Amino acid sequence: MQAPNLVRKTFVYKQTGDIEIQSDVYLPTSTLPDHSYPVIVHFHGGGFIAGDRNLNVPDLFSEFIQANWIYISFDYRIGLEVKIYDLWSDCVDHWKWVFTELPKLLNIKFDLSKIGTIGESAGGYLALLSGYKLQPPPKVIVNYFGIVCIDSDFYNRPHINLPEENRISKEVMKLIETKPLTGAPVFTPEMKFSPRMELYTYLCQNGLVVKELWGLNLPEDLEKLSSWVPLKNISKDFPPTLVLHGKNDNVVPLSDSKELVQLLKKNGTDYQFVLAENEGHGWFYKKGDEGYENLVYPAFLWFKKYFSIGCDEIIRINSKF
Repeated sequence: MQAPNLVRKTFVYKQTGDIEIQSDVYLPTSTLPDHSYPVIVHFHGGGFIAGDRNLNVPDLFSEFIQANWIYISFDYRIGLEVKIYDLWSDCVDHWKWVFTELPKLLNIKFDLSKIGTIGESAGGYLALLSGYKLQPPPKVIVNYFGIVCIDSDFYNRPHINLPEENRISKEVMKLIETKPLTGAPVFTPEMKFSPRMELYTYLCQNGLVVKELWGLNLPEDLEKLSSWVPLKNISKDFPPTLVLHGKNDNVVPLSDSKELVQLLKKNGTDYQFVLAENEGHGWFYKKGDEGYENLVYPAFLWFKKYFSIGCDEIIRINSKF
């Protein structure tokens, strides 16, 4: 979804072979070379196999820009044309590029004490990885219904009780291209999941997520997967994290976020949990909707809590856990 009336600059942050991978940088209307700006980096969702840098909520990041922050949304290579390691290497290279090259390209400074990450679904998982796999790590994270327990049975054991009419045929594997992609549609024009997203459903129903995306076999390769499981890597130094999840989510189990929140609480990490009582996987609200105020705007307030020195605004969210 494109954001109107915002200053956007698009850059190629990486080239691998003949593939150029791009990043969109959204800026305040006017910037000053001697001012240091907070930065938020967005990891898009799409089950690791679809989505692109335009899969975001314009009304939300418009709030970021109006607060005089910089918002960045970028592409990365998606599976199953590549493995998760290639996808993550793009995330790492983009992170380095943001701090080493982008300030020079923009002729401005970034405030390294005010760097945040945000993502939804697979992007929420990547945002959580950023908390312990990227250097320097972000100072604050927003995770919308992100995958947490990538080693669980939900992703890696066949769903044998799934009704036949709901099963995805192996024919969907023919959608895999011969060369890497940096994006693919998540939704049809009617806002239904695209055929490409059926690839992810097929992996889940057959317990093939880790096998196909990581190239690992469970349980024998469980130790090799451990560094990719957020629950096994979140320490007391993990960044403050806002977690939002729909009660009726059947794509990423609510139990993923519950386990995450319990661990954050146990470690003494600052966190906020928002349970969306009537939502499934994902929600699309515009500014002015009640859903926006309750389920989207909290992300802005969470960043503001850590980006604004002396900010005394209290996050008032009716969350239950």
